[in-house]
Amino acid sequence: MLWINCNKPDIFNQTAHYLLLKDYIIYRLCDRIVGDYSIYSFSHYFNITEKCYWHDILNYCGVKIDQLPEVLPPCSIARNLLSNWINPDIGLTHHTKINIGTLDHFAGMIGTGNIKEGVISESAGTVLSIATLVNTPLFSNVRIPVNCGPFLDTYVLLPVCESGGLVQCMRERYFQCGKIKEKPVTG
Repeated sequence: MLWINCNKPDIFNQTAHYLLLKDYIIYRLCDRIVGDYSIYSFSHYFNITEKCYWHDILNYCGVKIDQLPEVLPPCSIARNLLSNWINPDIGLTHHTKINIGTLDHFAGMIGTGNIKEGVISESAGTVLSIATLVNTPLFSNVRIPVNCGPFLDTYVLLPVCESGGLVQCMRERYFQCGKIKEKPVTG
């Protein structure tokens, strides 16, 4: 948002809302602009202990709070499905509720039974992560990232390695047209 403000002020001045893709899909399904704590705790402009946006950094960027989604606890119900999406043949009725969900790794934690303190789970995909649920944010010199968890008043310690970036780096440095390069590209 700061980059857009500094480099594309004409676009910045015309921007009504800043939404993540997930927020936009929810908006299209139920006409409500919302996001969840577990996702926004990765934004660097969300206060994880107060569960609200960080006003100072947003002011610095020139962004108004009303340009951002209302933030709710993970897995909250946003609203019922809009009538234009109703399709009884596939079970979508006016009673269908739109759940805002949670971060994908946190949903994976739930699937592995990692739903209380003292359990650790691993998840590999776009990133490699090890996660453990805690009831209080742990801030220390170790600097393990702490994010809002998938349940009300929970947090997750989530050290992450971006494994997809490693694959791209290896490909660019060591492979060319399906063959191993004689000398890796440096720099």
